[in-house]
Amino acid sequence: MLELNLPYLNIAVEEYEGMMYSEWIRQPTHEEHLEGISKIVEFLQRYAISHWIKDSTLLTWLPLESMKQELRQILPAITTSSLKKIACLVTRDFDYMALFVTIMKEENIVVNTPIDARQFRTYKAAADWIADIRA
Repeated sequence: MLELNLPYLNIAVEEYEGMMYSEWIRQPTHEEHLEGISKIVEFLQRYAISHWIKDSTLLTWLPLESMKQELRQILPAITTSSLKKIACLVTRDFDYMALFVTIMKEENIVVNTPIDARQFRTYKAAADWIADIRA
């Protein structure tokens, strides 16, 4: 397993499984958030990631514009990756998936292969969904 442990973000990749897990472990500063997104993009581009559990439950403070900026950085990497499934963990009543689609339209981003993205409130629900689709 490959791991990157920053003071604000953990990323783990199971290369053989094509699985990535990212978790914001504290609320990052704006600069840390941008650096963390760059690291996530780097992992998406470097490894054959097909399934990603993205834990953003501690990003409760993140303004909408920062979320848009995050997606603008991540979406181009997603479109050229082997990613098939994204399970997003969130805690608040925010439709991350709707924002995902909106940014894709605004930026005219076209995904060549379908990517199934869903949001969850618990890690167990996200992991169960990933396990179900991988079985």
